[in-house]
Amino acid sequence: MYNDGNIIAVTDLNFNDIFNRFILRSKVLGYSENELERYIREIAKSLDCPTTFPGLPQFCVQFALMHFGEPPDFKFPRDIHKDAFEVLDDFIKVTLRYYQDETYFKDLIKRYKIDYVVRRKEYQGEWYLKQEAKIGEFYIFRVIRENKPE
Repeated sequence: MYNDGNIIAVTDLNFNDIFNRFILRSKVLGYSENELERYIREIAKSLDCPTTFPGLPQFCVQFALMHFGEPPDFKFPRDIHKDAFEVLDDFIKVTLRYYQDETYFKDLIKRYKIDYVVRRKEYQGEWYLKQEAKIGEFYIFRVIRENKPE
């Protein structure tokens, strides 16, 4: 459970599950690697966390865990005084490594059994999506679970 005074989040997901779903969501929404990095930085920048020195935002671990989760080979330091940008850069490097791993992604598609995706971004040639319809500014895709064509 997470409580920041305004938001209470309760989940039975572990931090690895949250990370897996974060990667899967980012892929099916069509984020490029640059867009994913910008998205992570924007969320981290928006976190309302304490500062050690005026103007130096600290990376709030609880918010990070709630938004991003943790991959198996990376752990956010539980020290609230850890420099935000040092931790964030390390997390982004690890996240991008997972994001680029097609085998890992194929496993996520099978494990989480997503059938359809609705997004604003047009089809970009993703092997795992088949466009079914366009309604207004939204595109509807069916998720293909078969292996990526070689």
